Amino acid sequence: MPTILVVDDQPSVVRSVSVTLERWGDYDILEAADGETALALARQHHPDMVILDVMMPGMDGFQVLDALKADPATRDIAVLMITARDDAISMAHGLEHGADYYLPKPFQPREMATIVQRHFDP
Repeated sequence: MPTILVVDDQPSVVRSVSVTLERWGDYDILEAADGETALALARQHHPDMVILDVMMPGMDGFQVLDALKADPATRDIAVLMITARDDAISMAHGLEHGADYYLPKPFQPREMATIVQRHFDP
């Protein structure tokens, strides 16, 4: 069963993403409210995917992404960036730094679930 780490500073978003994943697939879900916790969980549990918010206080999603990709233990984890910033520059930045997918908020739950399902069942 794939493990997915959901990272967002808004508890309602974390809960919504987790509930969607539980509804549309069979995944182990880990949750983090900030970048530092996300990195610690990623290093400890080696999830198969991280769903990562870009705009967070402290360490933002781009910094978390860079840290994940710089660490040999976590660099191969798939990353789905989610953000309210839907401009092309932010999207390009995420993809250039190693994100596998990029999804602007607000998004439909099924849209996110489909990206995740297609990743694990191509």
